[in-house]
Order: sequence, then structure tokens, then C-alpha cells
Amino acid sequence: MSDFPYVETMFGLMAVYGAYKILSSKSKTTRQSIETTTSTSSEITYRKNKSLEARLESEPLKNGTHDDFAVLISGMTEERHEENINLAYNTLIGSGYKPENIYILDDDGRSDRNYPVDASAEKSTIKLLFDHLKKRVDNKDSLFVYVTNHGEKEDDQSSILLYGEDVYEKDFEKYLTGIEAKIGILVFDQCYSGGFAKRLGKGKYVAIAACQPDESSKENTFPQAFFKAFKDTIADINKDGRLSVEEAFIYAASHDRNATHGNQKPMLISELNPKKIILGLFE
Repeated sequence: MSDFPYVETMFGLMAVYGAYKILSSKSKTTRQSIETTTSTSSEITYRKNKSLEARLESEPLKNGTHDDFAVLISGMTEERHEENINLAYNTLIGSGYKPENIYILDDDGRSDRNYPVDASAEKSTIKLLFDHLKKRVDNKDSLFVYVTNHGEKEDDQSSILLYGEDVYEKDFEKYLTGIEAKIGILVFDQCYSGGFAKRLGKGKYVAIAACQPDESSKENTFPQAFFKAFKDTIADINKDGRLSVEEAFIYAASHDRNATHGNQKPMLISELNPKKIILGLFE
């Protein structure tokens, strides 16, 4: 039993803790209305996606040295999702991630953001990007993936609502297969995100979810608390100057009011020891 009463830890198969985030999933009617874009928006999306292709073609491949890579995804972006991506991007930059190693897929690929957008968040662009990472990421690198959006559950499969066709747990599993990262850290905050964590939190991947596979995540409390941990030295429980995955999760759980009030039960699932996986350093 952990020193924290709301945290149960079982290394080997999974570690399940208590806390996390967003509003319930959008209705299919809303999704259909967003999917119906104007020709102008479609042209912008096309140009942006071609820009992603050009970026990937120009990048170096595996180099045998340690690099930290990150992928940030927001599908049907609302203001709170935009805030989450902005917070995640700036947090990673502040933690030493290089801008050239961060990829952002956002809504229809619009460029009116406070962060650089590479392309729209579509099934095709996600596959394109992860196929590229299989050529660029080697076994000395880390990979951080953050998804903020709405989610649904259908036929016992959790999904991420995107700009176009949705992505299911099994799809994401295929995207990650073949990437040679030494460590992968996956964070999902959409409703029913626990389904992704249960499926993906194995091998070299540690998966954190906003809520259980059968739960809606509430408001925007968990991701805000999670990324705040990178800057608050209180999160450094063992005072070693480093922020581990477990420390970030415990901090988020204890600072997320929906978690502490029992409105949602976030999950951390891993076959690895999350105490030993470092997210960042404190100055």
C-alpha cells in the first residue's frame, strides 16, 4: 500500500490510482456538424498536411544518441483542449524538449494557435507521423504522447474523436508497434480513456488515463494538475531534484478536485516501475 491512501500500486500487470479530467463525450450530432467543413477549411487542411509531409521528409532518421520526442494530439479542439496543448507544449519546452522533436496534430490544422501546429488531427496524419517515428526514434530515445479531446465507447472499445474518422484503442496500439523507444509515456484525458491505458500500458509503455474505461472524465482538472507538477517542487516527493512518472501522477491526483471528490478515478498502468521513469528535472 502506498503512503497515499488513494493510490494502490501493483507492479507487473498494472498500477491503478485515483483521479482525472474532461467533460463527457460530444454527441454524434455535434461531431457530424464539425466534420462538415467548408471548402476553404478543407484547402487549409490539405496545405497543412502537405507541410507535415515535407517536414517528415526533411528530418534525419535514427542517430544512435539520446533524444526526447513528443507527440501532442487534439482532435475536435475546444478552448480547453487548446489550453491543454499549449500547457503541454510549453511544459515540455521548459523541461528540455527541443521544438524540432515535438509534433502537434490539432483539429483541422489551423495556424491561429499559440503553439506550432504541424497538421490536422486525422487518422491518416496520425498514422503518417507514427510511421515516420518508427524510422526516427531509436532504443536510446524517449517518446511522450499526450492526447486531449472528447472520447466515446463503442463495442467495448474506447475511441478518440478526431477531425474526421475516430481512432480506437486497437488503432493506437498498431501505431505504436514497431517504435523502438527505450521508454514511452502515454497520457490520455478524454472520456473512457482508461481503455487506452489498459491496452497500451505494457512493455516499455507507461500509460496514464483521465478515468476508468467505463467513466466520463470531468471538466479540465486532471491535465492542468498533471502538467503543473513539472514546475511545483512539492511534486518531488523524494526530494531528489527529479520528477518521476509516479510523482507526477500522485501530484495530479491530489490536486485534481474531481479526483479527490471521487468524481473520476484516473489510472496509471505499467509493467515498469514508474518511480524510476523520469519526466523532468527541477532547477
